[in-house]
Amino acid sequence: MQHLINKNLFFHFCFIIAILFSANVTAQSIPFNRLTTNDGLSNNYVYDLLQDHLGFLWFATDDGLNRFDGYEFKIFRNNPSDKNSLSDNSIWTITEDRVGKLWMGTKNGFINCYDPVFNKFTHWQIKSDITKENPITTIYIDSKDSIWIGTYRSGVYKLNPATGKTARWYHNPNDSKTISNNYISSIIEDESGNIWIGTFNGLNKLNPKTSLTKFKHYFKSIENNNSLSDNLIWAITPSQFEKNKLWIGTANGLTILSRAPELFTQVKIPNPDKLQFGTSCAFVLEENVDEDRILWINSYSGLIRYNITKNIFNRFLYDKNDSHSLISNQVNDVIKDRSGVLWIATHNGLNYFSDKNIKFNNTQPFADNYFNSDELNKLNIKAIAQTQNGSLWFGTDNGLFKSNDTNKNSAPSKNRKLASENIWALSAGANNDLWVGTYGFGLLHYSYNTNQLSQINVIDNIIQSSSRDFVKSLLVDNKNNVWVGYWGVGLARLNTTTNKVNHWHHFTDKPNSLSHDDVWVIYQDGKDRIWIGTNGGGLNLFDEQNGGTFYRFNYDQKNKNGLSSNSIYSIAESKQRNDDNTTTLWVGTNNGLNKLIINNSDDGFKKSSADIKIECYTNEDGLADNSIKSIVEDENGNLWLGTSSGISFFDLQKNTFTNYSSADGVIGNDFNFISTLRLKSNLILMGSTAGLNYFSPNKIVQSTYQPPIVFTDFQIFNKSVNVNTNSSFSKNIFLH
Repeated sequence: MQHLINKNLFFHFCFIIAILFSANVTAQSIPFNRLTTNDGLSNNYVYDLLQDHLGFLWFATDDGLNRFDGYEFKIFRNNPSDKNSLSDNSIWTITEDRVGKLWMGTKNGFINCYDPVFNKFTHWQIKSDITKENPITTIYIDSKDSIWIGTYRSGVYKLNPATGKTARWYHNPNDSKTISNNYISSIIEDESGNIWIGTFNGLNKLNPKTSLTKFKHYFKSIENNNSLSDNLIWAITPSQFEKNKLWIGTANGLTILSRAPELFTQVKIPNPDKLQFGTSCAFVLEENVDEDRILWINSYSGLIRYNITKNIFNRFLYDKNDSHSLISNQVNDVIKDRSGVLWIATHNGLNYFSDKNIKFNNTQPFADNYFNSDELNKLNIKAIAQTQNGSLWFGTDNGLFKSNDTNKNSAPSKNRKLASENIWALSAGANNDLWVGTYGFGLLHYSYNTNQLSQINVIDNIIQSSSRDFVKSLLVDNKNNVWVGYWGVGLARLNTTTNKVNHWHHFTDKPNSLSHDDVWVIYQDGKDRIWIGTNGGGLNLFDEQNGGTFYRFNYDQKNKNGLSSNSIYSIAESKQRNDDNTTTLWVGTNNGLNKLIINNSDDGFKKSSADIKIECYTNEDGLADNSIKSIVEDENGNLWLGTSSGISFFDLQKNTFTNYSSADGVIGNDFNFISTLRLKSNLILMGSTAGLNYFSPNKIVQSTYQPPIVFTDFQIFNKSVNVNTNSSFSKNIFLH
């Protein structure tokens, strides 16, 4: 892996780094993890990153070289009594050659070569007649295994490791054929064998096939856009996907160099908040995400993500109030390891995250940006609904919020008429209206067209208890009837055409009455049947006959074929997998997930136990938690379950569960009852006590990466055996 590094030039050029900007500059939408000296890193100033051919990660820091195996750090430092140790500890750049040796350049002007087989360092001092300390800024190993070395003030060198001799190129103001500047930031070789060198004053090309002394210079021209964005070049990166393209990061934007023929295209870096160093950029990490070409660009104003396909820029910054933000705005390098984890080197430690982490709640940087959810973060999202005009409604314990589904950047706004109410349930009507169940304020009706809010006294003339003001569940059925589930006083139905009200509650001596007066969920299936889930009385199927009767499905310890609990939290139907003869209902309880397979006979459902087969799933089957509070089916017929311990994905074909938590980007572990919605775009929304989650199921793919097995230590009688002349081993043995 030949990764070109120069990370420290900006610091030494400016002498001070950028001020750490606050989070309100741009929205954070990626949950970055951190590694610092508290985790074993030798120093928080990380100049450079590398993954070697064995899979180890190497971090070049201001105090030692770090090898990371995913669990532990091994630190290499200078040992004055060991000539085979590092020459000095401040390492600015690192790369790997084709045989697996690591090459490092240090602040004191030494090239170090680490041989992992013999566990030893060999070093060469790169001397300069300009400065005593000759910092090595970049190392590049070309196709002929030549070692090209860029320095901070002394130009370019090429090292012959066998002889220790160097060739040198430096700027001579009296000779226009020499390199344009002695401050070297980057060196690469293109497909034609040309050597490209970035400096603090222009771009240089050297063709070793024709001349080793004549450089071609490229500069910014104010009159010509077919030129560099700026003369101060921080980095050159070859395109991973287009052989004739180079990415050139400058102090004032990104430049694309197409080499056949040579054509420069300037890309401006947006800086609406006028951040210091906000238009500068350096190295580029290029990848394809779905159908989009994505660039990750490091800068001294955070990490930049550029979606070339959609021409969208996003910037990620340090936020002192967010432990999952970047750890610093000074980003020195970015790489992606072979498992898909992005690693970010900064002057204050390391950040990392994987694609798996950003599958949930992927806001600005990604295609499925239906709304800006920042307003809903850290709120208790108790209910979600969508009205006919596409508006999304979110009920919280602190008011009602609305977001426009058709406006991809609209931030949810709080409804002024419901600014502080504790909202338990939402259900959309047929005329852009919304029915709202509250804690303590009863049932409310909001007309979006007229902006009118009304309190609907459904059972005031029937029930005198204050429990009538606690509406736990709502359903507007396909006849526009409003079903209302109360906490403690049963079930009501309002005919919105005639205003007729029916009310049902539990009678201990009537087996066909509602099984319990705490109604937690109401659901209408594809056969227009109404199902009522109670908290303590099990599941009820409503029958219109005789003024309304109920058939009960209960938990019975003696009946292994019954429900797993009488506390029903959520109900959903398998619409993708049903047929005319069978309905599959999924019922979430406080003791697992229940699958009800209903036989839809020709003469109607007989409401007998023979017509229903029940299967139960618990944490013993792989669920994250037995408390299944919300259920939503995706476009593939699989289930996403909100639990008290994160989100569980149920693959029905494989009959397996996969569990997701905050480590995967999920906001909150405790999900709310039936607070979920699937949009027409197949985006899924799920509300937790800590905020709103949304994701595209088809983009959540498990990693297939299988890391290599590498033995990192060998012990005899619990003591490590090192490679040295006094050891039984003359060299390290790598088994992989």
